[in-house]
This record gives sequence, structure tokens and C-alpha cells, in this order.
Amino acid sequence: KNMAEKFSKSEFIKLPSNLNEARYLSRKNTLHNGTVMFANSIRAHRSPNQAIIFLYGLSGAGKTSSLNHIFGFELIEVIENFESDTKYVTEYMANMKSEVWGVNNLQINFIDMPGWSDSGGEEEDIQNMALIDQFLLNHHSLGSKFYKCYPNIVAITIDANDKRLVGKNTEVVRMFRALTKLNIIDKERPNILIILTHAWSIGENTFQQRLDRIINIVRKLAKCYLKCDPMVVYIENDYEERNLKKIGDWTILRDGTRQPLNVFDGMINIMSKQQDEIGHEAVRIYFTSRGNNKPIKKQYECSQLKQNQITKWSIIIKQEFSPHQLNEVNLALQKYIDSKSDQLSIHTLVLLTVELSKHELTQLSTLQTMDLYQVQEIIQPYRMSKLENQALVMACGVKPYQFEEISRIIGCGKNT
Repeated sequence: KNMAEKFSKSEFIKLPSNLNEARYLSRKNTLHNGTVMFANSIRAHRSPNQAIIFLYGLSGAGKTSSLNHIFGFELIEVIENFESDTKYVTEYMANMKSEVWGVNNLQINFIDMPGWSDSGGEEEDIQNMALIDQFLLNHHSLGSKFYKCYPNIVAITIDANDKRLVGKNTEVVRMFRALTKLNIIDKERPNILIILTHAWSIGENTFQQRLDRIINIVRKLAKCYLKCDPMVVYIENDYEERNLKKIGDWTILRDGTRQPLNVFDGMINIMSKQQDEIGHEAVRIYFTSRGNNKPIKKQYECSQLKQNQITKWSIIIKQEFSPHQLNEVNLALQKYIDSKSDQLSIHTLVLLTVELSKHELTQLSTLQTMDLYQVQEIIQPYRMSKLENQALVMACGVKPYQFEEISRIIGCGKNT
């Protein structure tokens, strides 16, 4: 950064949209502040030109009203324009210019996702998660096959007054477990911000004591199921109805906390730890002029679902979230799936578990007496890929192809 300060701040550059542009700009503008900026973000596995903030939460936790207050624009007005029985994953974008870093195409993107445990029950959760998963696969940054990129912030709203936080099958736990299947949580550089809503309703006399207990429970749940220690903040989303005291842009909670300034500080804290300069600067600029006619627009919506996505999430939610329904082969393959990070591999292996269950290949002892050729014969016309063959050998103990078996496959004309 000291070297970067020597470069003229009057000259602006554009941040790269991909790794090839990043390499070119690094060679061309070696000492520019903006080069330092996107290089650090790439090292942190973040987007090289935008801050991506995921907005998710339990249905009924006040996600939309809270986010309207936090981000200074009315998400609810946009959502109400759609038919109520249709769910969307929608991305909103604001462009900005950073005088500090000398870049003129900095972006901040808010991705609003359908809530978990909606009124439609389990089937609606399956549809919603399939929708989110498909959105991620198609996303220009998060879906890249060449560069693993995590959202800068995954903001999760939970009702602070929820009495059913603890337990293996509570909605909070199910939501956390579903999020781990989306591959948006960075365990090495935690990007989780949990926002406890309806904080005013906790009560005045025991506010701090009860709040500390709730924060402790939520952090323990996140460590257990998300495998990372999250930042936890709290707000009152119905601040107008509660007639909260106001100081400038902020409203004041029972303990004197200024909201949503505390949410902004939480985001900055997360990004500072990760040396995420792009996220830090985008959030700083946006919140400095929060709600002042920033050009927010709907950038992308994903409303058409593919059947294979619905199948995948039906298996995940109906089987994995109900442990008694899992069989030995499911469990063995699930451990192998958990070791994978790219969405395509995860999706392929989940479909394999579906095929094996469909043909009643549920016992490891059965598979361990077979080779890959025999398994393939049973589940035809489904064709196993190299990845699936490897998973069966390593996770389930299936015998690999032998030379004689390969010759037999070729002789039968099955080498297409």
C-alpha cells in the first residue's frame, strides 16, 4: 500500500471482471491503488470488482422490513409487483466511484433470496433452495468454473424471540444445514453476519442478559452446523411502530446501540479481517450516502427451474434432514460429497445417490461385493461419470474396473 500511494490518485482505472483482465491490469498498473485492491480481494476468494451481499433468513423473522431499514431502499415495493405465488432470487446493483482507491466501476450487489420455512411447507423450501442453487450456478462471479468466489457477506436474519432455537431439527438448524449445501460459506475466512430481529421485544428489565444468552446460542449453532464463528448483531425492524429515539440516520435500541450503524460496523469488521478492500470500500461508500437516490436496479431474476435441481433438493431436504431415512450408501456418499467444493461435482454426486436408492443399492456390504461394471449394469440407462466411479470406489468400497472388464465393455460396444 505504501508503494501504491506513490501512484497518482488522479488517474482512475476500471476493476477487472475476470482473472484474465486482472492479470493484464496487474502488469499495466503495478503500483496503482486499484491493483492492490482487487489483488487482495482475489487472494481472499472474493469478486475482483464488486461486493456481493446475500440476504437470507427464516420466514417471518422480518427480513424484508429489516433490510429496508438497513440498506435504505424498499425491497418490498419491488417484490409486490410480482405475483404472490411466484418466488424469485433477485439481484440489485449500485455503481459507485472510489476516490480513495482510484477506481470508477466499483459495485455493490444485494442478492435477496426467498426465506426458509415459508408458508408452503417442505415442498416450498425445496423449490426455493433449487431456485437459489440454480441462480448460483448461473451467476457471473459466484458460478465461475475457473475461480472460486464467495459472497463478501452472507447476512442471515433470525427472530431474537424464537423459542425454538435449540434442537437437532429446529427450523434454524435446518436452515443452517441447507445453507452449507449452497457452497457460499467461506469457512477459512468467515463471511457470516447473523442479524437478530425484533430485538426491542426481548424486554427492558432483562434485555442485556437475555440478549447475551441468545447471541451465545446462535453462535454455538453456527459453529456446529456452519463450521465458522459468525458476527452477530441485533436490530428492531419495526422501529417506526416502536417510536424509537432517532439520532440522524440511526435509531436507538434499549442499550444505546445505534441501528443500523451496528450492522454496518459488523460488515466492516468481517471485511477488515479478510483484507477484503473491495467489500470494505463498497459498503463504506454505500452506507455513507445510504438511501440518497442510489441507482438500485433489478439485475437478474431466476424464475424458471430445471427438474434436476428440484430432484437434487428433494433428496437433500427429505432424506438428509430426516436422518432415520438415510441408508449406509447415502451416508458414505454424503461424507464424500461434503469434501467437494464445486457445485457441479456436488450436483452430480447427489444424482448418483438418487439412482442407487432407486435400484435398492442401499447397503455397503452389497456394493463391496461388486465392481463398477456390475453397478453400471444395474443402474442403466444412467451412465456414471469418472467422478461418480471414483466416489463409489473411495467412499463405498466398490472394486474398480479390471483390464478384463474393460475389454468386455469394449467388446460389447459400450465404449461410447
